[in-house]
Amino acid sequence: MYKVRGYAFESLEQAQIAQKEVEKIRYIRSKTKMDDPDAVLQIYRKLILQDVFETPVEIGFTEIKKM
Repeated sequence: MYKVRGYAFESLEQAQIAQKEVEKIRYIRSKTKMDDPDAVLQIYRKLILQDVFETPVEIGFTEIKKM
């Protein structure tokens, strides 16, 4: 069993994919004004429409929270 960000993966390959997704999230956060709702919505739509993520690691990043 392999763990990435608290998620367990059965294969090393899936864990490596998840780790790459963590790096993508870091990059996106560094290049996006996360306090700008329009910018965040634009990125969110792109990520969802393009199926950028494969693993559950992205859930905390792309889930929309109620205020």
